[in-house]
Amino acid sequence: MKSFYDHHSPRRWRVLLAAAALSLTLGPLDAAAQPEEDEKVEHEIAVQETTQQTERPTLENEEQGPRFSATQFVTQRSLASLQRQDEAIVQLRDLIRSTPESDPQRAEYLFNLSEIFWERSRYYDDSAVERQDECYRYNDAGDEQGARRCRAQMEDMQAEAKRLREESVQLYVDIIRGYPDFGELDKVYFYLGSNLMDVGRKTEALDIFRELIANYPQTEFVPQVLLYFGEFYFDEGEMFEALKAYQKVAEYPESNVYPYGLYKLAWTYYNLENYERTIEVFLTVIDAARERPDDGTMVALMRQVRQDIVRAYAQIGSPDQAVEFFQDIAPEREDWLKMTERLAVFYGDQVQLSDSTRMYRELISLNQESVKTVDYQYEIVRNQTTNNAYSEESIQELVRMMRLVQLADGGQFEDTEEQNYPRIRTKVEEAARNWSTTYHREAQRTKNADLYAMAYYLYKFYLETFQDTEHEYMMTFFYGELLYQLENWEEAAAAYERVLELEPDGEYTKEAVLATVLAYFYIVDTSEERAVIEATFDEEGGEEETPAIPEPKELPEVYQKLMTACENYVEYVPDGDRMVDVKYTMARTYYDFDHLEQAATIFEDIAFSHSEHRLAVISANLHLDSLNLLQDFDNLNAAVERYIEVDPIDDAEFQEDVTNLHMAIRFKVCTVHDDEEEWRQAAECFVAYASDFPESEYVDKALYNAALDFERLREIGPAIQVRLHLLRVRPSSELAPETLFNIGGNYHALAVYSEASRFYEAFVRNFPEHEKAEDALSNASTFRQGLGQYDEAIANYERYMELFASENKQETAEVFFQIAQIYEEQGKKNEAFEQYQQYLRRHAENGTNDRMLEARVKVGLHHWNNGGRNGRRDALQEFERTLRLYERMSEEERAEMTTGRDAAAQAKFMMGEDIFERAAALSIDSSNAEELTKKTKAKMEAIEEARKVYEEVIVFGRPDWAIAALYRIGSGFQNFAETFRNSPVPSRLTYEQQEIYRGILEDRASLIEDNAVEMYREALATARRANWFNQYSRQAEVALADLRPREFRKPSEMRASPVFFRDGFMRSGFINDVEDEDILGGLGSDEQAINEAPEEVESEPAS
Repeated sequence: MKSFYDHHSPRRWRVLLAAAALSLTLGPLDAAAQPEEDEKVEHEIAVQETTQQTERPTLENEEQGPRFSATQFVTQRSLASLQRQDEAIVQLRDLIRSTPESDPQRAEYLFNLSEIFWERSRYYDDSAVERQDECYRYNDAGDEQGARRCRAQMEDMQAEAKRLREESVQLYVDIIRGYPDFGELDKVYFYLGSNLMDVGRKTEALDIFRELIANYPQTEFVPQVLLYFGEFYFDEGEMFEALKAYQKVAEYPESNVYPYGLYKLAWTYYNLENYERTIEVFLTVIDAARERPDDGTMVALMRQVRQDIVRAYAQIGSPDQAVEFFQDIAPEREDWLKMTERLAVFYGDQVQLSDSTRMYRELISLNQESVKTVDYQYEIVRNQTTNNAYSEESIQELVRMMRLVQLADGGQFEDTEEQNYPRIRTKVEEAARNWSTTYHREAQRTKNADLYAMAYYLYKFYLETFQDTEHEYMMTFFYGELLYQLENWEEAAAAYERVLELEPDGEYTKEAVLATVLAYFYIVDTSEERAVIEATFDEEGGEEETPAIPEPKELPEVYQKLMTACENYVEYVPDGDRMVDVKYTMARTYYDFDHLEQAATIFEDIAFSHSEHRLAVISANLHLDSLNLLQDFDNLNAAVERYIEVDPIDDAEFQEDVTNLHMAIRFKVCTVHDDEEEWRQAAECFVAYASDFPESEYVDKALYNAALDFERLREIGPAIQVRLHLLRVRPSSELAPETLFNIGGNYHALAVYSEASRFYEAFVRNFPEHEKAEDALSNASTFRQGLGQYDEAIANYERYMELFASENKQETAEVFFQIAQIYEEQGKKNEAFEQYQQYLRRHAENGTNDRMLEARVKVGLHHWNNGGRNGRRDALQEFERTLRLYERMSEEERAEMTTGRDAAAQAKFMMGEDIFERAAALSIDSSNAEELTKKTKAKMEAIEEARKVYEEVIVFGRPDWAIAALYRIGSGFQNFAETFRNSPVPSRLTYEQQEIYRGILEDRASLIEDNAVEMYREALATARRANWFNQYSRQAEVALADLRPREFRKPSEMRASPVFFRDGFMRSGFINDVEDEDILGGLGSDEQAINEAPEEVESEPAS
C-alpha cells in the first residue's frame, strides 16, 4: 500500500491553494462593504462546538520516575496460598497468646507471624503490579472505564499491602525490644527496616539499617540495605548520594536486588541529565531481565524499562532512528510500536511538535493496515494546528485525516472493530466540522481570500467524507454560502440544491432557494433585450416562404437546473423580492429554446400583473414576439388589442411598437394568404393594406407583393398598375429599382417591346449601378434593333459599352459587333465596314471565334462588292485569312461555333464564286475546230476547279452554304451546257452537216445538263431535309422547272425567309417561363396597362 503521505507534497499543496485563491475569485472583501440592494447577504457561520474530542495523549500524568518499589526485589520468598496463610495466622495468634513473654519461643512465633503479614503484603503488591499491566492494556485500547476500574482495584491492593506491612513492622519492633538474643535478629532488623521504608517511615528505617550494618557487617542483606539507602536519597532528590548507593548495589550482581538497583541507577542518571548513561544502564537491565524470562517480576521490570527508556531516547536520540532502536530492544511488533507511540506522545509533551509529527507519520507508514492511522493523523492535526492553525499545512493535514477516514469507510483497514473505529470517526468528524466552520468564520471576519480558499477545501473534503451524519444538511448549506462568496457559481448552486434535497422544509430552505436562483443568474446570462418583432415578418416582398414555427428544443442540463431553481423559488418563496426576475428568467429560457407557449403565458403575467417592474416592458415585447413566432395571429391580434385597450405599459417605445405591430399583423395576414397560395385574396389584401395604412413602412412591400400575386394570376395589367403606383407613392423605396425593372419585364411578357424597351432604358438611367442594369440595357438594345429603331439601338449599345466595357469585355465586343450589323441593316455600308474593321483591331481577341470569322467575311464582302481588281484581290485575301483561322482552330473550338462555321463556309463559297465567274466568262465561239476544242477544255477545267471548291463548302456541313454550293455546281454545269449548245457552227459545213453538228452539240449539252439537274435536285433535297430555304434553293427549284418542266413546276408563291434569332443579349425568361424573383404585379387589364403607360418614366434612385 502506497504511503498516504505520497499523495500531496507540501509544495503541491501550496500550488493548489494558490490556484484556489486565484480561481475561486472573491467578491469585495472590504469588511465594511455592503451588498447591493436585493443581493444575497452571506449567512453568518457559527463555529461548531466540540464534545467528542479526546485530550492530547501525554506522559505527564504518569508518575515521574520508577514505578517499582525496592520491596518487590529485596527478598525472594515463595508465597503460600492465602488460605494456608489465613490458617497459619490463626494458629500463630493462638500460640502467641498462650506463650509467656519470657519464653524465647514466643519470639519465633512473632517472627513467623510478621513474615506471613509481609508475605501477604507482598502478594498484594505483586498483584497490584500485574494489575498495572492490565490497566495499560485498557488505556491502549481506549477503554477509559475499564482503566478506571482497574486502577481502583490496584489502589485497593496497595492499601491492603500497606496495612499488612504496618502490622509486620510492629511485630518486628516487639521482637527487637523483647528478645535481643533471637537467633535471626539481623533478618528481623532488615525486615523491620524494609517494612518501615514501605510504610513511609524512612528515617526510622535508615536508623534500623545503620544498626543492622553496625551489629552484623557480614549480613547477607548488605545489597538490600544499600538499595534502601539509594531509594531514600533518590526520593529526597539527593541524586549524587543516590548514585553512590546504587553504584554499590551494582557491585552485587548475584543479589536479587541487582536488576532493580541498575534500574534505579539509570533513573538517577536520567535525573542528572546524563541521558547516554541512562540508556546504557537501561539496556543492561533489559539484558539482565532477558536472562530470567520466567521471572514475572523481571518481565514486568523489562516492560517498564522499555517504556521509561523512551524518555531518555527523546532527549538525545534521532526521530529517524527511533524505530530501529526500539526494534532492537523490543523485537515484538506490538512492543516497539507502543514505544514509538510513547515517543510521539513525549515529543508532544515537550512541545517538540515537529518531531512528534514525524513519529506519527512514521507510525502511519509502519501501521498502514490499522485504523489507528486515523488516530495518528488526528494527533498530527493537533500538532499542526497548535503550531499554526491558519496555514496551508494545517489544511493539508486535515484533508489527509479525512482521506484516511474515507479509506476506513471503504474497508481499507482490518481492525476497525477491535480499535473501536466508530469512536475514532466521531471525533474526527467533529474536528473536521469544527475546523471547517472555524476557517469559514475567520474568513468572514477578516475577509481574507486565502482563508476562504482553505475553508473551501475543508468543506469539500468534509462533505465527501461525512455524507451520513446529522450535520450534513448544515455543512452543505455553509459550503454553499462559502462557494457563493467565492463566486464559484456552479458548485454553489449544486450545494444549495443538495440542501433542498436533504431537507426540503429545513431551517435554510428559503436562503438556499434564493441563493440557488442567484447563482444560476450568474451562470446563465439571461438577456434583457427586446425582440424586433417586425423582423419576423416577410420584408422581402413575398420572395421567401414564411418561416416554419420553431420546434421546441431540449433544454441543456444547466438550463434545466436553472428552471428547477426558479420553480423552487416560486414554490418556497412566493412573496420573495426577486419573484419577477425569477419569472422572467423562466419565461426567457422558454423563449430562447422555443418553448413559446409556456414563455408567452409567463411574459403576459409579468406584463399585466407586474406592470411597474423594469422587466414588464421587455416581457410585454417578448409576449407578443412569442405569439408572432408561433404564428398564432388570432391570439397575437387579441393581445395587441388588449395592450391598446388596457395600456398597462407606460413606455412610449412599446406603445409605438404595438401600434406598428397592429399594422404589421394586418400585413402578416396578407402574407398568410400568400403562404396558402391564395393569390387573389392575397393581392386584394395587400392593396387594401396600402389603402388603409398609406403611411406604413410596409406600403411598398404590400404593393410589391400585390403585384407579384396579380402576376401569379397572369393578370399582367393590374400588376403593371400596382407597380406604377408603388413608384409614385414610394419613389425612394429599396424596392423601386426592382419594380421599375419588372414593369419592363411585364411589357416584355406582353410582347410590347417598345414599352419594355422604354422601361428598361428608364431603369438603366436611374439605377446604372444595379445588378440588373446590364440585363435591362441588353434587352432594350435587342428590342430596339428588332423593331428597326436603329438609332435607339445604337445609343443603347454605346451606353452599354460606357457602363460595362471594363467589367465584361466579351459582352462589349459583342455590342460593338451588333452596332456594325445595325449599320449594315441601315444600308450604311462604309460605317459598317469601318465598324467591322475596328472590331477586328480592338475587340476580336475578347469576342467569340464566331464573330471574328464573321467580321473577316464581312470585310471581304465589302471589298468584293466594291469591285475592281484591287477589290477582288483584297476580298480573296480576307476570305483566305478566314479559312486559315478556321483551319488553325481545334475540333472542340469548331464544334462550339455556329455562325463562325457559316462564315468559313461563306468564305470558301466566295472563293468558289471567283473561280465560277471566271469559268462562266469563258466562251466557246470559235469556228475553228482546234480552237473550239482548246476553249472547251479550258472552260471545263475552270468549271471543274470551281466544282471542287464548292464541294469543299459542302464539307462544312452548313445547310445554307451547302445549298448554295450545290446550286452553283449545277449552274456551272448548266452554263457549260448552254455555252456548248450555243457555240457557233463551222461555216464550211453544208446545211445538212450543220444540222448534224447542231444535233451533236445538243446531245452533248443535254448530257451536261443532266449533271446540272442532279446538282439542283440535291440542293433542293438538302433544303428540304434541313428545312432551310434561301435564294439558292429557290433558284434551284426554278432551274429544275425550266429544265424538267414535266417533273418540276415553278414556285407560285414566295417562301418565308429562314427565321432564326441572332445570338445576343435576350437572357430574360419572361416569355416562356415567368419566375417569382423576376416578375411582380399591378391593377387593371393588360390593355389598360398598355394604354395607360406613362409617356416618360423617371424614378429617384432608392436611398
